[in-house]
Amino acid sequence: MSVRHVINKGFWILGVGVICALVGIPLYQIVIEVLHPPTDGWRMLTEKDPSGLLAQLPSEMQAELLPEHTVLYLRVKSTCIILCLVLLCSTLLGVALAWLLSIFKLPAKGVITFLLALPLAIPSYVMASCYKQITAGVELATSMHVREQYGAEVMQQYDQWWNYGLAVMVLSCSYYPYVFLAARSAFRSLSPEYIESARMLGDTSWQILRRVALPIARPAIVAGMMLVALETLNEYGAMQIIGIETLLTEVFKIRAGANDLNTAVRVAGCIMVVVFVLLVGEQFLRGRKKFHASRSGGVPECDRKSGWAVMSAVYVLCAVTFFMAFVLPMSELLRLAFHGIRIVDISSLLGPVWDSFCLAIGASLFTLVAAILIAYANRLFPQWWMMAMSKMSTLGYAVPGAILGIGIVAWNGAMMNDSSVEELIQVLFYQTTVGLMIAYGIRFLAVSLGSVDAGFKSIRITLDEASAMLSCSRWQTFWRIHLPLLRPSILAGLLILFVDVMKELPMTLILSPFNTETLAINAYSLFAVQEDYARGSLPALILVLAGMGGMLMVHLLLRTPQTSS
Repeated sequence: MSVRHVINKGFWILGVGVICALVGIPLYQIVIEVLHPPTDGWRMLTEKDPSGLLAQLPSEMQAELLPEHTVLYLRVKSTCIILCLVLLCSTLLGVALAWLLSIFKLPAKGVITFLLALPLAIPSYVMASCYKQITAGVELATSMHVREQYGAEVMQQYDQWWNYGLAVMVLSCSYYPYVFLAARSAFRSLSPEYIESARMLGDTSWQILRRVALPIARPAIVAGMMLVALETLNEYGAMQIIGIETLLTEVFKIRAGANDLNTAVRVAGCIMVVVFVLLVGEQFLRGRKKFHASRSGGVPECDRKSGWAVMSAVYVLCAVTFFMAFVLPMSELLRLAFHGIRIVDISSLLGPVWDSFCLAIGASLFTLVAAILIAYANRLFPQWWMMAMSKMSTLGYAVPGAILGIGIVAWNGAMMNDSSVEELIQVLFYQTTVGLMIAYGIRFLAVSLGSVDAGFKSIRITLDEASAMLSCSRWQTFWRIHLPLLRPSILAGLLILFVDVMKELPMTLILSPFNTETLAINAYSLFAVQEDYARGSLPALILVLAGMGGMLMVHLLLRTPQTSS
């Protein structure tokens, strides 16, 4: 083995290793912080009588004043309720829509699929604000009716469950496209022979779905469900606007109030336990079963002339879903923006627009370069250790953004105590634009890596071998052969990253520099803090339009016929 080859190999290993270290540092710091002795703030969350004052009272007063549950129990309970209900609703709706669009012959099916995915362009906190405005009158009227009929105590319970219902509806409308797109892709790749065999045995469309399609599409559906779960755990803005306290809102409360980093990290650790359970559950649900299906066809479409009533019902379901998840909140946002534009100085939005676009472009380019480096290193050295390092580099997406932010803040605090690196940490990481871009990269690396890696896998290895026979170096092979063929995948990954970074709120709130205000922070502050929905609608509308533009461009890129490589 030549010295040049060893140096070249060492460069790729070092590059991937540095990326893995950046991803692992916040998670490692969370573990280290949890191992430290707990503070009084943790006792306030985990004990019913942390001060010990109630223990000095008579037993009768203790029984009356002692709370039934600890604060931590209540936060875990509310988090699990929201998580389970959103997962259930998103999965049922996403799978149902994907199967109906796959099995029935419908005109403009591609347009319908794109429209049903459009709710991803609306940030959940924007949708929550719109629906809170839409339902404000109904909520007040029904709440007053419940109070008159059943009393104030029942009214409080009714208000709580109203908030839960509103939150589940908002998050389900926001996140069902993850399951829908995953299931739609899986159903389209099913072998037609399986479906025809089931039909010859007399199975109905429902039986085919239950016995054939769902078992084969289960890995894709579970992956979509995992995305829904992670986004739900990362939800802060919508919960704050609607008025539901979860583990994540408690992290922000501790961080903003007592500034107790140890307690905030411990609560973040509780969220990480939920994430770990979800990851283990995903592997269990996927199992070890493998299915191999021909991709030459797809699910044969139902062509029954007598099925007009069923197909009309499919259109109605798609129309109602699109109306609830996009048209209704978008119309409310436009209504608010129409009033807001009269009272807002448009020049005041130039700062947030500039900050958002600069952060999104910088973070997207940084993340994309890291993804290309990892994907190309996997292609050059397809050994198990390189595969393991690439998997480790994607762990950031499995962690809620706020938790990553807390981990980075904890690591910053630990490093600031070291005088030898204090100045470097302040310049690069401590509430700086560079530090925020790196945090975005850690969070969204998996998104770009998936797109770039899929592009590399579509390029035949024989092209690399032919290039090597012509005495081209690996860099020359990449620039002359791989990069032109990867252009659609890179552009699609860049657009997805741009939209994700623009919408990101929890991590931005924690790590944002003092002189930086993104559109997401500006919209959230006006919606949740000031409750000025007219003014907040303008930055929110810009976010939605940017998301819609990005999704449209990705859709057109994926539809563009590509030459065989």
